Amino acid sequence: MLSQQIANGLISPGTDTARLAGKSLVCDVRAGRSHRRRGADDLQTGRVPFPVDGDYVVSKFATRDRYLPPTSEGKPGRVRLNATQYFDNVSPDVWAYQVGGYQPAAKWLEDRTGRALDTDDLRHYRRMIVAITETLAFLPQIDTAFLALVPTATEEPNATLLNETAE
Repeated sequence: MLSQQIANGLISPGTDTARLAGKSLVCDVRAGRSHRRRGADDLQTGRVPFPVDGDYVVSKFATRDRYLPPTSEGKPGRVRLNATQYFDNVSPDVWAYQVGGYQPAAKWLEDRTGRALDTDDLRHYRRMIVAITETLAFLPQIDTAFLALVPTATEEPNATLLNETAE
């Protein structure tokens, strides 16, 4: 997705391509096309339950071992805090989402290894998961608006996106 390429630094924010993508989003927002600004209170943490009580200490896991994918029995994806505690209902796409080469869902916990999380930390992580979920739902709209604005654009990460820059 083009918006993901911008977020990952594959397309520089200062380029004509990034500016055009930004203009498209501004136009959509000003036209009131199903977008609304969200505050932190709108990020409903109930969608990401934390069902087990314990010491809330972040254990060291390899990134691939911290996430337990959904099972065929219908159990949702889980992000392990330690051997007994976990954040529930985390999709594989949210866990794998990257910004600038980092997985925010993994990096945030990795940076807190060995530390006991308080209620504010738990709320922050849950809001972060909800924010990534909502961002992923919004990315196709960004790409559609961008591709409509720049018909010469391609989804190839290293391709020249605007023919006029070559002239």
